[in-house]
Amino acid sequence: MAKVSDIGHFQEDIGIFLEALGQEIARELTGPMVRDLGEGVARTAKSKLGEYQAGWAPLADSTKATRAEAGYPADEPLLVTGTLRSSIQVTVERRKVGGVAHVGSNAPQARIQELGGDAGVPRVHIPPRPYLAPALVEQEREIVHKVESSIAEAAERAAARIGVLRLPDEES
Repeated sequence: MAKVSDIGHFQEDIGIFLEALGQEIARELTGPMVRDLGEGVARTAKSKLGEYQAGWAPLADSTKATRAEAGYPADEPLLVTGTLRSSIQVTVERRKVGGVAHVGSNAPQARIQELGGDAGVPRVHIPPRPYLAPALVEQEREIVHKVESSIAEAAERAAARIGVLRLPDEES
């Protein structure tokens, strides 16, 4: 049976370990890792442009005609000059612990294409053709896997940094 003094040492070790773990996780979930996760979402979003995705309405015949007259492929949704695709960027916001990757576009057409709505003169309805939100959903498993792996690696580094935890003896 563990002695009271052993339990005290164990509690102290756990406290030291948790502090070290917090530091390692904070170090791990900043900068390069968060940017890498955001870049994965951005790449996936960019890949959706120019090809119909599940749930997207077909381009209007008038849109196809306008595109063809201008010398562009008539039926490549959300892709004409490549401006929208090249405008998808990742920025990383550092937080006290970790960071946040923001993936998006400042192109004028980005929001209306993602969410749909009325635009232009005369006003026409543009159906939603989401490319950012589905990219995040598609990358979710990869993101969770990378975060879980990083936390496990951080725990190993924290344990190595403070030495092996002293577990209470199983004496009678």
